[in-house]
Amino acid sequence: MFRAQKHITSTANSNSNVRLLSRQELGQLQAHLWRMYKDIEAICIRHNLQMCLAAGNVLGAVRHNGWIPWDDDLDVCMPREDYDKFMNIYSKELPDKYIAYSVENENGPIIRFGKIIDRETEFSQLIDLYPAHKEGVFIDVFPYDNVPRSKFKHKLRQMLAYGIMMIQNSVNQRKNATKEYASVLCSSHGGKNVYRIREMLGFLFGVVSLKTWFKLHDRLIRNCEKTGLLYCGASTTTGWIPIPESYLFPAKKVTLANGEDCLLPGEPEKYLDHVYGNWRTIPDDTDKWHHYVKEFKLPGTN
Repeated sequence: MFRAQKHITSTANSNSNVRLLSRQELGQLQAHLWRMYKDIEAICIRHNLQMCLAAGNVLGAVRHNGWIPWDDDLDVCMPREDYDKFMNIYSKELPDKYIAYSVENENGPIIRFGKIIDRETEFSQLIDLYPAHKEGVFIDVFPYDNVPRSKFKHKLRQMLAYGIMMIQNSVNQRKNATKEYASVLCSSHGGKNVYRIREMLGFLFGVVSLKTWFKLHDRLIRNCEKTGLLYCGASTTTGWIPIPESYLFPAKKVTLANGEDCLLPGEPEKYLDHVYGNWRTIPDDTDKWHHYVKEFKLPGTN
């Protein structure tokens, strides 16, 4: 009842005033994201860090042998130990045009997980709720932690984490929501209720900084004890369902239709069954998630 994304997606996909990237722009963005991915992958290979594509990019690789045709972002995931090393140490080896944000490094967090942004690009979103940062084309980096042996402990952590995430979203909205964000979310009755509830919670809990809420959530979801099962505590949906570590790591290298190599989860179809269920069915246009763009520009393009 407190999730804004479904209300925003429904409203924005049916709103003629909301801009989507053209086919040419989408192709340019996907190509740029791929170059960013290869830069990250090269560092992980150099330092023997486990990583692979995640979420919709795995779906694109398996179902479409490349990109989902309408996809406009790229996600990767890492085991927690390797994620910490990358965000703390090895992200500094990225080209100077990149900036890495996370709880773990000096730039601080702008969301619950890591974010790598190309500062030479422009990519601002209609419904961007991030705190002040350098906007640009980005890749999200998700840490996977070990599921506790106790099911009760895992469930309790999930309940507490969901509460903290709801507070994070509310404080974020209260401090950073734009008029465009409020207009899109409040275009439906359900969205308007979500907006009002978040405003109230943001007022109540905003005395504590957003950065502190991000750090508290990160501390809660960590679990280093190896149990053979992983979960992504930064997720609000399927990420909390225990997934066998072998579905993800070690990653496997595959070659896509365009001849490019990439790292996929170790058992990609089992991973997709876990994340999406009926992933072989193409969704209707109204259910397709996009980033709704205000500004987009890549170096060397008009």
